[in-house]
Amino acid sequence: MKSAVSVLAGACLVWMAMPAPPAMADPAVPTNYTSEVTGIEPAVDGVEAEVVGGDAFLSVHAGPGTEVVVLGYRDEPYLRIDPEGAVWRNRRSPATYLNDDRYGQREIPAEAEAAA
Repeated sequence: MKSAVSVLAGACLVWMAMPAPPAMADPAVPTNYTSEVTGIEPAVDGVEAEVVGGDAFLSVHAGPGTEVVVLGYRDEPYLRIDPEGAVWRNRRSPATYLNDDRYGQREIPAEAEAAA
């Protein structure tokens, strides 16, 4: 049975990066930044999320056949992990562009609209 899960970051800014192949991934190095996952809604058995490397990566673990949706800063669908484990990023989500820069200083294109 497919379950939809929304991972919410709460009040803290969680810097999320799509997983990259190991050869392309930035190493998790010490920084002065710390992020944390403050909740998973609705709670689903077997779905866990944690920030790895202080704030370098978001790691999501879900049971086989489970779909996970990560919401952006305006509660729009930002990331989706399908039941087969593939990760999809919503190019219409402003979070796609804000998360490309640690400080969220990247310009958001006109076609990126949370309500789209």
